[in-house]
Amino acid sequence: MSNGDAKGPADLLRRTARSTPDKTALVDAGARLTFAELDQRVSSAALALLGSGLSAGDRVALQLGTGPDLVVLYLGALRAGLVAVPVNPSYTVPEVAHLLADCSAGLHLDPRSARTLLARAPSGADPQCDRGGDELAVLLYTSGTSGRSKGAMLSARALLANLDQIAA
Repeated sequence: MSNGDAKGPADLLRRTARSTPDKTALVDAGARLTFAELDQRVSSAALALLGSGLSAGDRVALQLGTGPDLVVLYLGALRAGLVAVPVNPSYTVPEVAHLLADCSAGLHLDPRSARTLLARAPSGADPQCDRGGDELAVLLYTSGTSGRSKGAMLSARALLANLDQIAA
């Protein structure tokens, strides 16, 4: 999977789905999604996130375990022009409250609310509002040696550069 001139990770998925639609993209507990299926789910998630009242640059906190919902909503947030904020599922209530306030999350999704959002996700055209270039794409919260967790800002370009490094 080459990054080529992809705008960001969600655009990279879009391009890969066009070039190899039937290739397996995701495997979870025996269930498989092709790149075309994943791409469609990401577009539906992006439309659902935009339908929830979020606007470009808003933060969406994803407090989900590893699995398809996290992948779909993470890439869906980027495709919707939002900033994805992965949240450790084992964080305590005070830790989550600090993170949500610190990043000014417009939406906080946990497993139950994520399933509800995805279940009502509309089908429709790809919104093509991807985060790209030097635009903030992801806020990753890390704990330092002391004190509360702090957000590390990653641009869409940085995410693509990381994929290039992994591929090399």
